[in-house]
Amino acid sequence: MKNIIAKHGLAAGIVILFALVFVFGGVYSRYMTAQIEARANDGANAEWLAMYDGATRVEEFNIADIAQKAYPLADGRGDFTPSILAAYKLYATDADTAVGVIYVVESYGKFAGVQIAFAFDLATDTVVAVKVIAQAETPSYYGNLDSVFFAQFDDMPLDDIGLSVDAVAGATYSSKSFEIALLFAREQYAADFGFVIPSIVMTLNSVTYNVDPATFVAMPFIADVTYGEDDTNVVVYLDSAFEYAGLVSGVEPAADVKAAIKSFAASAGTVSANVRFIEYDDESRELVIEAVGYGSLTIRVTATLNAALDGIDTYEVDSHQSYDNEYNEGYNHTLGEVPYVEENMIDQYLADEITIDGVAGASVTSAAMQKLIALLDLFLLEIGGGD
Repeated sequence: MKNIIAKHGLAAGIVILFALVFVFGGVYSRYMTAQIEARANDGANAEWLAMYDGATRVEEFNIADIAQKAYPLADGRGDFTPSILAAYKLYATDADTAVGVIYVVESYGKFAGVQIAFAFDLATDTVVAVKVIAQAETPSYYGNLDSVFFAQFDDMPLDDIGLSVDAVAGATYSSKSFEIALLFAREQYAADFGFVIPSIVMTLNSVTYNVDPATFVAMPFIADVTYGEDDTNVVVYLDSAFEYAGLVSGVEPAADVKAAIKSFAASAGTVSANVRFIEYDDESRELVIEAVGYGSLTIRVTATLNAALDGIDTYEVDSHQSYDNEYNEGYNHTLGEVPYVEENMIDQYLADEITIDGVAGASVTSAAMQKLIALLDLFLLEIGGGD
């Protein structure tokens, strides 16, 4: 340096000094950036490693291409096509063979943006962990998904022919987002690791409400299916969780067929477990129906059918709904207090309105009442030819 300064002067020496600082400074900056990124990755990886007991290393991998598949949303609100946001292989110690895999799936509950991670064990083909990465669900509904709900995923076998998720009353839309994500993750898992998804050739001809007063409480649904190579037809009763509950016609199916019926019926989206018959009295002609509305609270309507059994003479509403809260704060209270929405919609029905309009700001209560009125109408059509 002294020779350079002596020969070329102080200015040249300063230029060289700055050049050296720039070079070594750049190296140091890149080193620090790499360290920061490594620490960030370690933090993210720790999140994934925690989902599999004994995993010590995680690496992202490229998933196989699979056909896009749409799944029905809860209560017949249309279909949704999920996607894989990220996929990771998990390793134990320094083994070269992965022991587990994690899929982060974009799903849909009440709203879009539900992101759920599932960890699968590669040796047992089971679910070993589930983690919600992001969601924008209504807090008072989503909060109903408690530890009991999440416990159902512990060691859940992926080879269950009727693989499904048990919904929580008051959070059926959010519950459905987990089932959609799980079923799609299993599809991706099958493509990536050669897992064979069990199946039965089956056609769900229909799944409807059971309107027989003698059986509709314990067995609220009826499913008509055709299955197998011989196109065997069977009509069965299902309980409120879509489990097989009894035979209507045909020969009682085997256990795997019953599981498949549950899966098909629960995914159909044509009936809802959030509305149900409670009782019907032939002598008084009183029909009692309940629907689950806002905050998992019930709306009970007792209707007295007319003598012709094709309409109703009177009705009473017992409702525990609240119209002014975080979800439906837009409700205009000048219209009336509880049970204004419920009575307003039944009055529309009695006035022979073709479409029963909901009330702005009380959308959850309105949706529950629309289901209840549809079930009432179905009963009248069955018992007396109502319209």
